[in-house]
Amino acid sequence: MGARIIGFLILFACVNPVFAQIRGTVIDSKTSEPIFGVHINSGKAFVITDKNGYFELNNETSIIVFSHVAYQTDILTTNQISNNSVVKLSPIAYEFEQLIIRGNLNAYPIMEMPSNVGVIQNLGKTISNGISYVESLSMVPGVFAHSGSLNTSRIIVRGIGSRTPYGTNRIKAYYNDIPLTTGDGTTEIEDLNVLDIGSVEVLKGSKSALYGSGLGGVIRFNEPDYISGTNVYVKSNVASCNTYKTDLGVHLRKEAFYFRTNISNAQTDGWRQNSQYKRLNFMLNSGFKTNKNQLDLLFLAIKAKANIASSINQEMFNNSPESAAPNWNSVKGYEKYNKIITGVSFNHSFTDKLSNKISLFVQSYSGYESRPFNILDDNSAKLGVRNITTYKWEEVKIQAGIESLFEKYNWDIYETMRGEQGNVKSKFSETRQPNSIFLNSQFKIHNLISVEAGISLNTLKYKLKDKFEDDQDLSGTYKYDIVYSPFVGINLPVNKSVRIYSSASSGFSAPSVEETLLPRGTINTKLKPESGLNTELGIRFQDEKKRIFIDACFYSIWVSNLLVTKRETEEIFYGANAGKTWHRGVELSSTIGLNNPNSRFPISINFSYSGTNATFTKYIDDGTDYSDNKLPGIPDQNIFILANIESPWGIYFTPNFQFTGKQYMDDSNSKIADSYKVLHLKAGFSRKMKLFDIDFAFGVRNILDEHYASMILVNAPSFGGAPPRYYYPGMPRNYFCSLSLSF
Repeated sequence: MGARIIGFLILFACVNPVFAQIRGTVIDSKTSEPIFGVHINSGKAFVITDKNGYFELNNETSIIVFSHVAYQTDILTTNQISNNSVVKLSPIAYEFEQLIIRGNLNAYPIMEMPSNVGVIQNLGKTISNGISYVESLSMVPGVFAHSGSLNTSRIIVRGIGSRTPYGTNRIKAYYNDIPLTTGDGTTEIEDLNVLDIGSVEVLKGSKSALYGSGLGGVIRFNEPDYISGTNVYVKSNVASCNTYKTDLGVHLRKEAFYFRTNISNAQTDGWRQNSQYKRLNFMLNSGFKTNKNQLDLLFLAIKAKANIASSINQEMFNNSPESAAPNWNSVKGYEKYNKIITGVSFNHSFTDKLSNKISLFVQSYSGYESRPFNILDDNSAKLGVRNITTYKWEEVKIQAGIESLFEKYNWDIYETMRGEQGNVKSKFSETRQPNSIFLNSQFKIHNLISVEAGISLNTLKYKLKDKFEDDQDLSGTYKYDIVYSPFVGINLPVNKSVRIYSSASSGFSAPSVEETLLPRGTINTKLKPESGLNTELGIRFQDEKKRIFIDACFYSIWVSNLLVTKRETEEIFYGANAGKTWHRGVELSSTIGLNNPNSRFPISINFSYSGTNATFTKYIDDGTDYSDNKLPGIPDQNIFILANIESPWGIYFTPNFQFTGKQYMDDSNSKIADSYKVLHLKAGFSRKMKLFDIDFAFGVRNILDEHYASMILVNAPSFGGAPPRYYYPGMPRNYFCSLSLSF
């Protein structure tokens, strides 16, 4: 947009004005169909094309601007247009054939993917108060986002990861090619800024050898696409509970060079007691791309402080959901941390067939958490490398690589004196070295059938050092056996509109630091990684005009050595293997684009459905047999509907509806969290002006004022006669508005 503005000003200053009436027709450059509602500006003159794409304009300058919400803006001079001219605009409407999946590094058109994948193409347009995007991940069928607070969430994929108490585990995450997941397999994505994310891709299960073998799958966050020229923007959000967020950014793309930076400041008082939140984000991404080389530099810095309301019992949930847990509120519990993520990637093409991409990354973390039972002071540093060599020959691609990480994590536990730090209770340091070597191949048969197969070899060793000076030394060095994780997938056409795909894979997830430590601080050497076999069968449909897309998938996952959380007190919990589980389900996603150029109000509808049945096939705990019970923390179904309604005047509406089915809260299936439904609405005005673009929006979240639990604590403990605290209440009806200016 910046380049067009600069060009507009130069031409405006240098070309003599011409005053004349111009007639013409505006059509779609691909379909040649007339476009209704095109805004045509020329000085003070302004018209809109009719249903036949026809316009008559009293031209007052030498510059004519053609703009439409579903098409790329074009700027023409009077030398380029005359009476009865035909102006062609290029559509920017969603077409699935052109949607390229980057999550497996193989640039598949989505119709040809040999496995199931979930995509959110433009995360910034989903319903949001501007601070958190986590709940929007539930748009992807098979994915459910528990959102307890702005700093506490749990992402589960096909039921995998549902038993992690306060975070996300069993799932790997990347920003472009830079890992976000720590050495012990935990992932924190709550503090990413939504404006730094262009699209999200979810590979469900260990279906790509190129990312090791995370049992739950891979979430890849892709940076926003670059716009040619220079673009400066400022965006401000205001929402209920004294919530404010401001973004200021600069984008630049000129020939081979590109640059992007953004600084964001967010804060809120929170709607619950002791739930204040502040976060500062800074992002810088830059690089250049030539025919043979591409260099990318990434720098992310995050500083946050979040007070913790924690979970509450059923009586408080029903009668005073705005309350914080009394023990957390009494000490004004909180966490604060600084996080830095840096990375550099270099891709070099030796020949048309052979290329290599290497990524180096360094991350640091420093945190402090004041809790009612103790205080945690921790920090970590990690250094890693990821290298992939690619060989292409006709319809065959072979990729071999390695991902290696070295991470050192230090943590000290202190007594708490009503929130003030007391004497040290323990001091530990642990180093972890997860490594993955992988080989992947893709090829086509008769240029129709897509086949992908690969295998990864995964190792993990870690060393615990007890730094507390007492009579007992809990230090030790440990490692797991090599784990082999194969994958195979196939995609074949039925006809021009229908394709069938199927895949099978095996993966594993190692225990986290907290899960390996027994109550006395020793490492449980008998604890085994969680492993599983994932199979799926799916079908995709796309009509000839590429306006309807449907993807239906059936899957089964058999998990062995399931890791569950065992508790001795509120502060002491550890992991234990718990037999076997079976996850099976159905996933359906569809997009319908009612964006015919003759339509006055283009509409697109996204629909997703997940039905999940996850059960223990073998689980006996302390003499109690839970076999055949449902796994807790997994909704039996989830429906997500998002619509986008536009008008030729720049006004748009984005309603969003989500239904979440019931879920059990404990292994005995004696406690049930009820189903719930939430409805959000966002409305706004977006317009490309002569010198800047404007977007103003306002919205209401939870219009129905539904009372629901946005996150539950599975198998919540009960100590000292106090009732268990299962519930993180969802926010009641609230409001937001935003203003964005782009120059």
